[in-house]
Amino acid sequence: MLGRLADEREVGLFAAAVRVVTVFATVAGTVAGVLYPRLASLHARDPEEFRRVVDRVRRYGPAAGLPLALATSWLADPVIAALFGSRFVPAGASLRVLGWLVAPLFV
Repeated sequence: MLGRLADEREVGLFAAAVRVVTVFATVAGTVAGVLYPRLASLHARDPEEFRRVVDRVRRYGPAAGLPLALATSWLADPVIAALFGSRFVPAGASLRVLGWLVAPLFV
């Protein structure tokens, strides 16, 4: 759909920014994929330990997500340059906005 609204260059720049955010989404999904079976097992076996683990996840998830979002937004241009080269630095503008999608991934 974006291809109908923008030219190839703009689509490519946006795609570079999306790739960076996708890495964080993959990490968050992997952590959740590992954590959920453990939580299900704990809920059935040891409700008190279940509550402790959930409390830790609620505490440390945002503690990881907010700094990652801030750093992604703040360091967007150097991150894009390091990963994709100087020709893609204009993608930093998109990454500065998309970077804030990282925070809710860790909540």
